[in-house]
Amino acid sequence: MEEVKKRNRLEKSKKYVKEREILIGKLDEIIGLDENNNRVIIADIDSEELRNKIRELVPEIRKYHRCSTWHYFKVEEEEKDEIGLMKSVYKNSGYEITNKRRVLERKGEKKQMIELHFNKKLN
Repeated sequence: MEEVKKRNRLEKSKKYVKEREILIGKLDEIIGLDENNNRVIIADIDSEELRNKIRELVPEIRKYHRCSTWHYFKVEEEEKDEIGLMKSVYKNSGYEITNKRRVLERKGEKKQMIELHFNKKLN
């Protein structure tokens, strides 16, 4: 029986390690994450300005990630969610994202908000 030859194509996760780190750095800067702050409240980052900045990164995201099955790239333009795309990039780059509901006071009113925690998985 003849042995089937396999393609020795390098996965994007191994081929673009440095580029992915730079992309994560750009996303960190956009949403305000750093080594001392690994959490963000969705209501604070959900703005048109943020969405536009993430949209500008879409060509890089497509180049450095295997993302054809991600929800953002499968839906119509009106249904696209940049916050979801950002979360997909972090998850695909080895981060664990946990959601926590918080009751916070904003402008004198208590509101329930979702806080995202970004933690790099240790391999």
